Amino acid sequence: MQRPANAPSRPTAGSRPDAGFAFMVIGFFVLVFLYVWLRVEPALDYQQRSPVFLLTPSFFIESLRRPGGLLEYASAFLAQGDRFNGMGALIFTTVSGLAWWATQQALQRISGVGPRWASLVPPFLLLALRQQLGCAWPALSLGWLIAMAGAALPAGGVGWRLATGWICSGLIFYVAGLWPSALFAALVAGAEVLRPGRRWLALGCVLSASVGPVWMVCLPDTDWGQAVHWAGEKGTASLALALYLFPLLAGVVLALVPSPATSSDPAAPVRRKASPTAGRGHWFQRPALRRGLAAGLGLAGGVWIGLAFDDAAKSLREIRYYAARQEDQRVLDAARQLPTLSAEAEVRLHLALYRTGRLAEDLFSFAGQRGWQLLPSLNRGLLACRPQSETLFELGQVNVAEHFAHEALEHEGNRPEILRLLARINILKDRPQAARVFLNLLREMPFQQEWAGSCLRELAVDPRLPKDAELARIRAWMVTTDLPHDGMPVESLCQQALHRCRQNRMAFEYLMAHLLLSRELDKLVQELKRLDDFDGAGLPRHYEEAILLYRRLHEGKTVDLRGRQIRPETIRRFEQFQRTLDRQDVPSTETRRGLDRDFGDTFWHYYYFGKADQAAPGAARPMESL
Repeated sequence: MQRPANAPSRPTAGSRPDAGFAFMVIGFFVLVFLYVWLRVEPALDYQQRSPVFLLTPSFFIESLRRPGGLLEYASAFLAQGDRFNGMGALIFTTVSGLAWWATQQALQRISGVGPRWASLVPPFLLLALRQQLGCAWPALSLGWLIAMAGAALPAGGVGWRLATGWICSGLIFYVAGLWPSALFAALVAGAEVLRPGRRWLALGCVLSASVGPVWMVCLPDTDWGQAVHWAGEKGTASLALALYLFPLLAGVVLALVPSPATSSDPAAPVRRKASPTAGRGHWFQRPALRRGLAAGLGLAGGVWIGLAFDDAAKSLREIRYYAARQEDQRVLDAARQLPTLSAEAEVRLHLALYRTGRLAEDLFSFAGQRGWQLLPSLNRGLLACRPQSETLFELGQVNVAEHFAHEALEHEGNRPEILRLLARINILKDRPQAARVFLNLLREMPFQQEWAGSCLRELAVDPRLPKDAELARIRAWMVTTDLPHDGMPVESLCQQALHRCRQNRMAFEYLMAHLLLSRELDKLVQELKRLDDFDGAGLPRHYEEAILLYRRLHEGKTVDLRGRQIRPETIRRFEQFQRTLDRQDVPSTETRRGLDRDFGDTFWHYYYFGKADQAAPGAARPMESL
């Protein structure tokens, strides 16, 4: 007896149980979990890029007011799991497993066969997306899964298919936005166009994709930008497009492969004439070849994923992550891995060097620096605002820190670290009501309730939070007057902080580092007397290097070291540097390589060969200065 059009197709050779293949798939997803957990490390992305999610009814209700809002809400919720590497890896592996299963069902529905090796392609594409910095993979994958789930509904009769197609298209547009709705319409149309007697239905299914645009036209309050937003950002759009197109294209291709046997099912997809090998199954349905294809696909995909991984981007993420936790040595370790540091990474590097007591010892040891600026202001992008506000806060320049924190808030949104900083700034400035605004917002965020609640309770007892050691330290040297300025006058800000408190060691070290970077040796030697304000302060290496060079450039001038001595090893290195330069009027390429190798971590090397637009007089021809 003929089975109805909406009956499930018989199991094919591609879908029969295969224990070996099952173990292979399980092993694949175990490897995916371990790779994301240990290699990608979701917590690194969470620190900088995770979407804002509030535990309030109003936040959920807001998502109901626009097409695609529920998808954003769900993806933001899933992204909170990235706070912990293991949880983030488990969530991603679960989504990847669902993608594998959904692809298998889609291929079975469109083509009549479900080769499980081909179903591994979407998990690989998702993994490639997952390891991209800042990729909105939860929104991409959830929208894709919603479309696939809608397409898996029973086809039924003509009227049922048209009705469910149009209704589901509208629902998917409302829940997930335009692109999942379009994918749903394409998948349904692809399945219908291959079925005898129902090809004209494909046109009706394709037209169901117009529900979204009609919705936006009829409801003028709809935000077009939100509704048609493509979650594939720069650098990931091609991967996202491949993820969306693969089920449809693969299903059509498989449907056109010669069938191993004719089918009496009128609802089955139209297939080519049976091949001479009918009865033996497709070549890709043979168990040994199927396992071989899966293994080959896994190996090729693994190599591709490994080669596509951006180690430099991960090191930048590590700098952000460890800086937020004040794990300063790990910040330095990550910075050493980078050939080029971004502006925000440089600011965090300098703060980590100060906290570890290495700012005047290892400032020039990180050749990846390009800006060579302690505080670049807005000149090198808005992402540097947050680390600059944190540095200025510790420096005691609370007013300037507040300005940059608000710049970061406007650019990055309600990031927990920014809200914490603004709350503490307002506490220092005796504005408890303003601090409560930020603390109340933090209390509605996952993983922030305990800290925010504790601060609110302490504010109720004493608005100055006298038990907070960091606030007490910064309050002691906090600058209370404004300094009119354009840009970022680091020298003036440090001098102002030192005028407020002579024992502000951070202000002193940042002042000296700024004078080193700007090659102002005259000012630097004049500021050496401030070392007396700090107990047991000797001469750090870079100060020694600057003094030796100053003496060489200004013969006859003395520098009062106030009883301190320059270490013999520093003098020996300087003499060796001098001898190397003396060999040639202008250093050859080979000589320059030797100088980079042997003296690249010194102030002398920076003075002559550092940033070109800050070159010191005579730096182009060192011997003329020496």
